[in-house]
Amino acid sequence: MNLDCNSGKCTLSKSSDSQEWKFENVNSNIYHIRNIKSNQYLDSNFNGDVYTNPLYNNDFQKWIIELIYLNDLHEILGNTKGIFPKIGPVILVNKKTGRLFDSDFNGRVYTLPPNSANFQKYYLLPRDDYYFIASYE
Repeated sequence: MNLDCNSGKCTLSKSSDSQEWKFENVNSNIYHIRNIKSNQYLDSNFNGDVYTNPLYNNDFQKWIIELIYLNDLHEILGNTKGIFPKIGPVILVNKKTGRLFDSDFNGRVYTLPPNSANFQKYYLLPRDDYYFIASYE
């Protein structure tokens, strides 16, 4: 299942036209993650809610993307076209809260403190000039 945000609400789902994401580099491995259809950015809060909003450029909208087995994600994200069928697994850490992007069997998404569970691991699936964020499970 892929991350899908429609009308600001985010879930994991099998198919939708709201699943295409751009990773806009802020600094090193820190990114704004923009939904192509809505042109809004992945956002969160201290309660663990995940949603999209216009760009406010605050740390709630900045995500640290960490490859679990490699270190140089920025170079990989800049050179994926036709090279990698999938990137990862990765974890997405909210810069402001330190909580990890997480989900459950029902497709709900939220953030939680790190717990090493597979629901906190994702693959980035490169397409033309965007990515799908796919569940590890």
